[in-house]
Amino acid sequence: MSMVTSQINTFLFQVILLAAFCFACITFVLYMRERKSSELVGTLLLHNIACIQYCLLKTVYNFFAISSIMAPSWISNESFTMNIVTNTVVSGAICSQQSIYLAGMLIAIDRVILLAFPLFYKFHAVSKRLAQAGTVFCLVLFSTVLTFDCILPLFGHTTFIFIVVDLVYYLEKIFNWLLCVEVVLHVIFCVFYWRFSKKQSNLIKARRTRQVNHIVFCQLLSLTVFCATPQLVTLVDQTFFHSNVNDILRSGYVFTLFAIHVLITSAFTFLKLFKQPSAVNVASNPVGMMGGSRIVVSN
Repeated sequence: MSMVTSQINTFLFQVILLAAFCFACITFVLYMRERKSSELVGTLLLHNIACIQYCLLKTVYNFFAISSIMAPSWISNESFTMNIVTNTVVSGAICSQQSIYLAGMLIAIDRVILLAFPLFYKFHAVSKRLAQAGTVFCLVLFSTVLTFDCILPLFGHTTFIFIVVDLVYYLEKIFNWLLCVEVVLHVIFCVFYWRFSKKQSNLIKARRTRQVNHIVFCQLLSLTVFCATPQLVTLVDQTFFHSNVNDILRSGYVFTLFAIHVLITSAFTFLKLFKQPSAVNVASNPVGMMGGSRIVVSN
């Protein structure tokens, strides 16, 4: 990749990140504002927070890179503290990307359980439990990276940095496979949704349920096009073409594609939550029974 092309890609990447960050923040505000009037889907909230965190860390990294504050930190004579900040931001951004994959997978599991076992889902607060489990995992992951990559090196324990490098590397390999699992879970949800929609189940007619279901459909399409397809191309290339295509993907475009995925899902979530319910069903009581009519607002 030439210098000009690299700069254009970096600028485009930053614009996409800022747009995704704005949509994600507004979505978070809207979602928290509605939490008292509608059922809170914890996994969707976790995904939204992961998107905000990813965009924020990547924006900080790009700001440093563009302003040459940490360019190129791996071979320059920058201060030791700045190198620690660099490593922490880079590792944190990678972990945030994996958190988005994890949250997307939990949303798919949430929807599958809702459609397959609605009573179990409601009684055991499955969405809340899944969100809590995902939050604990992400907190442990970020705490580990922060401790080994930032806190301990400040006290002179620099050997732990290599532990974090290995940890992030293997986690990236594992989550690449979890990306495939996430796509499969989304497909399973689509099958369940199609079966229940044919039965005209009231379960899928609730406003919040329909909103989240549509968001999952959007995530499946975006995830397949911008995340799974590049991973598949990379796998095929490594097997048959000796990483010639992979070099192009890894030169920066793969991160831009993932940022586009975050932007699309954040913007679509914002649009679904921003739209207010417009349908008002009026059900009239039979003459002579309770007198008059009643208005039922569909939620």
